[in-house]
Amino acid sequence: MIKRVLLLTLIVLISVSLASGLKLSASTGSNDVRSNLGMVYGAQTIDALDQKIKLNAGEGTISNHVSATGSLPYNYLSINDANGNYAYVDRSVSGNLGVTSYSYDWNTYETTSGVGAQLWLSASKAYKIYGGGYASNSKGDIARASITVGDSYPYTTSALSNYYANPYASTGGATAYQSADYASGSSISVGPTATNGEGDQAWGSITLPSGSLSEYSGYASATSTSAGTSQNSKSMSGSSITAGSSSKNSKGDQAWDTTTLLSGSLSGYKDAAYTTIGQAGSSQSINSVTGSSIKAGSVAKNTKGDYSYANINSATGVMSGYSVLTATTKTTAYTAPKASTISITGTSSALYASASNREGDSSIFNLKLTNGKITNPNFYASSGTRFAETKGSVSNLYGSVAEINTKALSKILGYQEKGSTRIKTDVLKAEGDFAAKKTSNAQFGAVSVTTRATNSNTYRSQNDITISTTGFGAKTALILDPRREEFVQWNGGSEIRDSVMDSLKNKGYAVSYFSDSAVTKGKVKQMDEYKVSTIVTHSSPTIIFLSKSSDGVNWDRMSASELKSEYKKYNGMAIVDGCSSFAKTGSGTWADAMNKANVRGGTTESWSTTYVRSFINRYYYYMYKGYSAYWANEKAKGLDVIFDSNGKATKSYKVKSLKLLGNPNFVL
Repeated sequence: MIKRVLLLTLIVLISVSLASGLKLSASTGSNDVRSNLGMVYGAQTIDALDQKIKLNAGEGTISNHVSATGSLPYNYLSINDANGNYAYVDRSVSGNLGVTSYSYDWNTYETTSGVGAQLWLSASKAYKIYGGGYASNSKGDIARASITVGDSYPYTTSALSNYYANPYASTGGATAYQSADYASGSSISVGPTATNGEGDQAWGSITLPSGSLSEYSGYASATSTSAGTSQNSKSMSGSSITAGSSSKNSKGDQAWDTTTLLSGSLSGYKDAAYTTIGQAGSSQSINSVTGSSIKAGSVAKNTKGDYSYANINSATGVMSGYSVLTATTKTTAYTAPKASTISITGTSSALYASASNREGDSSIFNLKLTNGKITNPNFYASSGTRFAETKGSVSNLYGSVAEINTKALSKILGYQEKGSTRIKTDVLKAEGDFAAKKTSNAQFGAVSVTTRATNSNTYRSQNDITISTTGFGAKTALILDPRREEFVQWNGGSEIRDSVMDSLKNKGYAVSYFSDSAVTKGKVKQMDEYKVSTIVTHSSPTIIFLSKSSDGVNWDRMSASELKSEYKKYNGMAIVDGCSSFAKTGSGTWADAMNKANVRGGTTESWSTTYVRSFINRYYYYMYKGYSAYWANEKAKGLDVIFDSNGKATKSYKVKSLKLLGNPNFVL
């Protein structure tokens, strides 16, 4: 019979010299559990020292209490067991003789499943203070937590009150917890990190180049299948504050949330990050932020190329009730911020969200505000295979200038005509834009905009750009531009998107614009749902050409009779700006299809593609200036080339304008 022999050791070594000061090392434990301690106190950096050491050879643990003045050189206290679990705490204080004071307790401990260490540390009137903890196991799971306060030499202005660290390691994982009642000084940096053996990572961080932090806690946890962190702080104030959390899994999917503040304060701060093999996520919440250059941003992206981003930005102001949730998987990326109120002084892109994917779909939401307030902003960016979407909503919005804009892009298949011989050419372009604007503290009320781009679906009818709005009232406008690539890029015509949208939004309209393959028959059939609507394209009295290809072979065509059956509402103004769109006005024509419009307009002969666009730009500019449809038409008219009976341009010119039917006194 062989009996196991347990070897217990207890070793303490102490040396003292006038040159090097006090050196102390201690080791205790058995083959299964062992703790190690080493400390150095410099002869020129310490005034007085009160120290107690307790070693437990049976459990393999050490506890140590120190109260002193002066500096505390870096050292650590560690513990490990036979299963590969390992933990340590470490600390240091850099200070001045007769000025700096500190006290700390630390110990190691053993449980039935693992080992841990603890540190309690307080210091005042120091140059620099550091404390932390680390835990790891044999599977590669690692958790860390640390705090650094001050880099203030030659000023002893750094302080840390009741700091606590507790790393723990077991076969099931590694954790690290830390907390502090208060920290102040220059260059404060605090945060937990977690990494597992699979390569999943999560971390949190708060940095203040100068300021203070109160009632802080942080936690890190790593297991074989996950990694996570969290942080809380009652308040923080100072300059250039940065706070946030991040996660990244072994596949490369990432999510992070970050808030920065140039100068000011935050209260009620919380963040978290988590990651697994299949996903990564982060979250953040703040009760209140006050100060200058407030920025709260979040990002989610995956290895497939899906990307979502959101940001709240205030030049100077106050934000309350902020929170954000960010997540990504191998097929999606998502972030969703919200707040109770945001008050802004100055001009800011107050709310911004963008989403994109590798197929080329993208969507953007942007709310700009000057000297105003946003109530209950709630918005998101989401992307994945075959789609990108943003949404923004508020319960109220006002300011000296308040503006909402969105944009979506996609590579939806369409065909247009290129060159003098009008060769059918494929065009992989589609765009949708939205704009609304109010000034002089006029209130938006409760409004929302959802902008979505989707492509690469098996059924081509599902490939589309959509803009869905609520709450913008009756003053809405729709601009359809299906041959934009052909008219502008190939024929040299002017853009109408920005100019026409500006004319309408500056008159108080909520404007939706679609170009190229984003213009579908379905959108043309919605013309009566808007107070003002216009389509600019190739036309005849009964037919218009689109760009989108529903069959994958040719561009779509639409007849006036198709619109007639859907044009059921009475609206303000409708225009078909093309060739000969109002050359006839009987049954089956565009003039007949839009007869529920207060005023409707079209052309009576062929117009050049460049004149079609320059005319509509001028027309809406004069409408914006307050002119009626009649006078806008008169002021917008100009010289355009005359075409012969075969559609060929001659060398002669004439004055051309719209034919208006209905009420020509209509004004925007």
